[in-house]
Amino acid sequence: MLYHIVAMAKNRVIGKDNRLPWHFPEDLKHFKRRTTGQTVIMGRKTYDSIGKPLPNRENFVLTRNAEIATPPPGARNDVIAREQSDRSNLRFFNSIGDALGAFKTPDAYIIGGAQLFEQTMAMVDGIYLTRIDQDFEGDTHYPEIPEIFEEVEIERLQENPQIDVVYYERKPDDALKSSGEAGVKIND
Repeated sequence: MLYHIVAMAKNRVIGKDNRLPWHFPEDLKHFKRRTTGQTVIMGRKTYDSIGKPLPNRENFVLTRNAEIATPPPGARNDVIAREQSDRSNLRFFNSIGDALGAFKTPDAYIIGGAQLFEQTMAMVDGIYLTRIDQDFEGDTHYPEIPEIFEEVEIERLQENPQIDVVYYERKPDDALKSSGEAGVKIND
């Protein structure tokens, strides 16, 4: 199954200067619980802001740079393996279709950025949205959730500010789902 997992402020902000504009340990614990042992898919800028692959997860990074995603012709596999041994859970892809075709875990989570969230909204089975009941300054926003999703469950993480994880699921009668849209444009 494919999901979005994202934290959003009351004013729809999800980032500022390629960083989270807040630090809430309970939300980070939720993110870790949900994604550990699974695949996380992110744009290159999101990966750069994290700075390293997330441990105990397959990390798929989407980039327009074909040289990163594809070893150069004639490259020796032993050299590539040695260079990437500390990044064995990290792979680069040039299209969302290629990334979706490569994940082997039961679930994959799209973790950002905003353009990737917007471009994959019609592809996901559900959304784990951490709602922070407070406005934050920011330059990146989560798109509106379309009517093809319905709110199914709410879990309270903390009281002040109020933070809830809301799970949205694709409505069963939604025939608009498109799996593996390989033509999704990557903007990094």
